[in-house]
Amino acid sequence: MRNLRGALVTGLVVAVCAVLQTVPATQGAYVGRVTNTTNSAANGIYARCTSAANALGTAFFVLPLDDGSGSTALDVSGHARPGTYVGGVTLDQPGPCPAGNGRAVRLDGSSGFVDVPATQANPQVFSAQVWFRTAPGYARGGRLLGFGDGTGTTPSTRSDRHVYMTAAGRLTFGVTPELVRTTVTTPGAYNDGAWHHVVVTLAPLLDANPGMRVYVDGALVVSATIALGAQPYSGHWRLGWDTLAGWPGAPPSNHFAGWLAYGAVFDGALTPAQVSSLYTARG
Repeated sequence: MRNLRGALVTGLVVAVCAVLQTVPATQGAYVGRVTNTTNSAANGIYARCTSAANALGTAFFVLPLDDGSGSTALDVSGHARPGTYVGGVTLDQPGPCPAGNGRAVRLDGSSGFVDVPATQANPQVFSAQVWFRTAPGYARGGRLLGFGDGTGTTPSTRSDRHVYMTAAGRLTFGVTPELVRTTVTTPGAYNDGAWHHVVVTLAPLLDANPGMRVYVDGALVVSATIALGAQPYSGHWRLGWDTLAGWPGAPPSNHFAGWLAYGAVFDGALTPAQVSSLYTARG
């Protein structure tokens, strides 16, 4: 009886081995490891500037400005709010985000800008970002990004929620609550011909990050709670140009001369950690 049991066990083992040998190799499991230059793997959503912006989940639009041809600035947020290249804009320029496709646009400083015609109804709590680089010999300032009621090439009659560079190279963020122009300005200048990343946020007093805040290259550089809202009107966003008449420290030209990339607007005020993620996503 013992010999019979041994024979049965041996036969069962042989049968199992035979079945295992017939399982296709493609069904086997494996363990992989992804490394970067620091021998570590971050979350995949931060592998590119585009993915980092979309990962926040609150984008109104995200324009990488990396288009190779045509007059349309593609919106990659999934909300179908593209921009239009107007005037002196040169596409397919070297950009700030080598982890993406690394491209940008250059504005000529006299007619070029990006118009986003999609209407937004009175944004009172928002964040806006853009990468920028001043052109050699044109470190004179200009409007980088902002909101207004103008259409096409017509200047806005109401214009605020903008960040512009003064003639001294400092960045000013301005809104118009209660019809009073209110601004905060960075202590440092950024007209040095290097790529910089700016994010501005506006939020009410009870928000975790209230008032007007300006982040440059991932860090908060100036903030104030002197304004907690903006002028109530519906309009749309532009990058690189619109009127700055009457604004404190307005530069001699409303047109920005230089390079822009990854313009985006978000609903709500981004946290410092989220702003940092947008900056470090450049790779």
